[in-house]
Amino acid sequence: MQKLLPILLLSIPILDMTFGITNTIRNGIKGEIVLNIIDDSFATTKSLTVREKNGKLTAEFYSSVAGFGDMEKAHTEMLNDSTLTFKISESNYSESLTFDRQNQSFRNKEKTLNYRILKNELFK
Repeated sequence: MQKLLPILLLSIPILDMTFGITNTIRNGIKGEIVLNIIDDSFATTKSLTVREKNGKLTAEFYSSVAGFGDMEKAHTEMLNDSTLTFKISESNYSESLTFDRQNQSFRNKEKTLNYRILKNELFK
């Protein structure tokens, strides 16, 4: 029994990754990811994850410079079938992103940022 216990404990992460248990629990609590975009420049990274739960959109914005950064909650709103805005809850930072269907990316024309799409269920 003592030899079996470490094997069982080591198998928990493998089973979790195989069956997506943690993701299922997180999606049930926070909502399903409907949009995930990233802009990874030379020394900076920005990403936005939008979730939908009960018809309401919530977002998390991550920004880092040289690996140092933090995740912040954001208010998000779809303005039309190709424009999304978000504003960080605790600061004045905001962006308006336009979906470029031809290149399958999101652009911020004011700040000349181009976000790559990791997942897009919001703008099809």
